[in-house]
Amino acid sequence: MRSVTRVLIVALLALLVGLPGAVVAASASAGPVAVIGLDQPTTQPVPPTTARPGPALTPGQESAKSRQKLVIGLFAAILLGIVVVGRRAHIKRLKKAGRAVSK
Repeated sequence: MRSVTRVLIVALLALLVGLPGAVVAASASAGPVAVIGLDQPTTQPVPPTTARPGPALTPGQESAKSRQKLVIGLFAAILLGIVVVGRRAHIKRLKKAGRAVSK
């Protein structure tokens, strides 16, 4: 049962990490799309619209953002490690005391 939980956690983590990258890659490769409704005649194509450009980031701002994301991820991993180690210690202490461990 414990290994099933670990596998599910790893799979969920892989989805959370991999899915946003796949969505960004898919949307970057897609070109402009013309949308035609059912009530519009099909002989008049809708001109493609261009998105407004976002704020221009300087290289210093980009590196600062990426570093900030890295630091936040590192802290999240450390906190997750603390929780996992604490749970293990708690379960070992309960087993040593002779109490039943519920799963």
